[in-house]
Amino acid sequence: MHYLTERHFIFKHENTHSSRRIRAGVPQGSALSPYSVYTNDILRSSSGVQLALFADNTALYLRDQTERNICPHLQKAVEELARWFQIWRIEVNVEKSAAMSFIYRKDRSPIVFARGTPSLRVYSAPIP
Repeated sequence: MHYLTERHFIFKHENTHSSRRIRAGVPQGSALSPYSVYTNDILRSSSGVQLALFADNTALYLRDQTERNICPHLQKAVEELARWFQIWRIEVNVEKSAAMSFIYRKDRSPIVFARGTPSLRVYSAPIP
């Protein structure tokens, strides 16, 4: 078995199993696999949206005084990031993605409240 080529993974469930060839990537936990190195050149949004990375999770966030400014800026950042993901063959699982909006008002409560879901899309699919 070679380190970068001719690799396969096997899925087993009860009495059934299947094998698939691995076409891209490196073994998890290997010297070449740190996701932070792989994503070191990840694009920073030109729309002022911030990017946070942890392990293989990516979060985009924006703080603004007016709610109407947030969605257009976030959507632009999602599109820019999606192009970068396509170039590097990283698949975005829309089912595991979430768009959230929070509001904090000093005059009402010291608690941050979750609000409705912003209308954002990645690869033409709505982000839940």
